[in-house]
Amino acid sequence: MRGSLPLATVAVGAGFWALSIVFHSRLPGPEHVLPSEGLPTSVTFSALSALPQRLRRGRAGNSTDGGSRPSAEESPEAKDRRRWHAVAGSRAFAAPDCPPQPAPDYPVEFPILNVTSNWNPDTPDVPPRHFAGLCRFDFQSQRDQAESYRQAEVPFIVQGVPSVDAAVDKWRDDKYLEKSLGSKAYLTEYSENNHFMYFQSGGNKPPGWEPPVENQRMTFSKWNRIAQQAEAANLSDTEAHYYFRVNSYEAPFLRRDLAALTPHAEQGFFIVDSTQAKGIHCRFGMRGIVAAAHYDGSRNFVTILRGFRRYLLGAPRNCKHMHLYHHPHPSARHSEVDWSAPDLAKFPDFAQARVNEVILTPGDLLYIPSRWIHFIMSVNTNLQCNARSGKSTSGRAHSHAQVIDACMSDHGAKY
Repeated sequence: MRGSLPLATVAVGAGFWALSIVFHSRLPGPEHVLPSEGLPTSVTFSALSALPQRLRRGRAGNSTDGGSRPSAEESPEAKDRRRWHAVAGSRAFAAPDCPPQPAPDYPVEFPILNVTSNWNPDTPDVPPRHFAGLCRFDFQSQRDQAESYRQAEVPFIVQGVPSVDAAVDKWRDDKYLEKSLGSKAYLTEYSENNHFMYFQSGGNKPPGWEPPVENQRMTFSKWNRIAQQAEAANLSDTEAHYYFRVNSYEAPFLRRDLAALTPHAEQGFFIVDSTQAKGIHCRFGMRGIVAAAHYDGSRNFVTILRGFRRYLLGAPRNCKHMHLYHHPHPSARHSEVDWSAPDLAKFPDFAQARVNEVILTPGDLLYIPSRWIHFIMSVNTNLQCNARSGKSTSGRAHSHAQVIDACMSDHGAKY
């Protein structure tokens, strides 16, 4: 961990799980969040990689290397894994309820300190159990149900999209990506530690403010070499990390490989408003990278092509507890709180925030409606791409906009 941690933060090691139990008993929330299998030990990605192929999710089941999912009928075992979020050696404390239409209280959220004490954001090792509040749908057999959740403007996950699964297979090959991305140097963010926060250079800089990251340029080959070396060395969260970025304007092959994220594909399921499509944007993360919590003004579909990412999502009503920077701060819309080590003396109401959590595996597509707050962690070296397509307008979007407007106008802010 970086520096000394306040009591509200859980340290890695033996005390991690013991203190997790303390948090679970002290904070409100459903009783099913309590671990019932003793003090678990974390599962490292390297250990998962060593599992026999039959225990990984490939075309026949669950794999750590992101094998494609079947486009035909799911087996009962696959349905069970999907329902229980059985990913990367972890399983949900409780399976989310997923009726044909989302319930008024969907998605279930949990006290944020319960979630971060069970699995601290600075710790990429995956625990045996995690909090899961989002529904997972098979795109081939549950598309109508997924459509109803999207129209309600609530987050969910789909899997089994043929073009995305094909890209997962292609993107396993470093040589394919090296050839496709070539020798061009792309924007790569550099941080002295594992924490990254977006900023706009034209913002109103407070006294003493310094850019949280440094923008550099790097080829994919160089970034990939650094990332693989860092993973092999189990890089500390206090050491330098690099976050690689590329978009479909720079690399047109992205539109071919990720056709589902282009206008008019899949009958507009993923690109809801083709007139507001912003292209495909990819971020490749090193193990341990943490991207500061924030919300976006546009709806977003995020897919993982390699590796794992963990997301914590909070409904817009949590805005008031998350201390988002206001405009014209360079990092407006981002949480000022370090979720890995929250200073509860400075931000006492942060403990009132509630979130749900999901581990994304290759082939997953996560829908993030406009204004939903999300916090992103790289479990291992991973390749993520996303596509935005305008502001959410249907379902719960209007009330969400009102909540965010009120929250961000408390200090005279606009977004």
